Amino acid sequence: SPAKPEKRVNFDFAGFILSTLGLFLVVFGILQISTWGLITPFNPPFTFFGLSPALMLVASGLLILVVVLRWEKFRETVTGSAMIPQSFLRTAQVRAGLYLTMYIFFAYSSGLFVVVSFVQVVAGLDAVHTGLMIIPFAVCLAGSSMGLPLIFRQRNPRRQCRAGLLLGMAGSAITALGIHGLSFNTTIVTSGLCLIGASMGTVAANAPFLITSALPERDAQQSGGIQAA
Repeated sequence: SPAKPEKRVNFDFAGFILSTLGLFLVVFGILQISTWGLITPFNPPFTFFGLSPALMLVASGLLILVVVLRWEKFRETVTGSAMIPQSFLRTAQVRAGLYLTMYIFFAYSSGLFVVVSFVQVVAGLDAVHTGLMIIPFAVCLAGSSMGLPLIFRQRNPRRQCRAGLLLGMAGSAITALGIHGLSFNTTIVTSGLCLIGASMGTVAANAPFLITSALPERDAQQSGGIQAA
């Protein structure tokens, strides 16, 4: 079991509020671009010097997140604890692992949501056939994420992450080749999605290890929350 801290750690209310507000403004601003406009306003509730407020919300959120990093550095110096320890920012291997974790969500969004939206909205595929097309993607994702640690007991996480990224690039290229105008080739697109799924699973099986293995024990215990964020 994890060792109990020598002294009580107070909850970081300021960091929690600031990080929540910053992330909310960034995400909400990006989502509102399609409704309010990127630069030229469509019909927003207000404008910023005659421009769409969407990018201003995103910029405000990013500025707040910069303040969060400054605050977390100050808090760790004063109290010895922080929501975002400096070890996450200063350790190159940890940063690389977090970038790989971010890639998983990026690949999921671009490889699945975008393709599913295309085949349903543009190509007119019904929900049942879309689900059947996604099953191989899910199988490859689950198989690679759970199977690699069982098959390769003495594996090289960095090498496998590189292989995962290459699989993702190949899968994206194959998926793009299977889309022609307003139609698509089911076999080619499904094959590309399988490679993207295998790419995500490969990275997911190794990125957390890269992060936790480069951190002190105390910081490693809270790495899961930061990876998710």
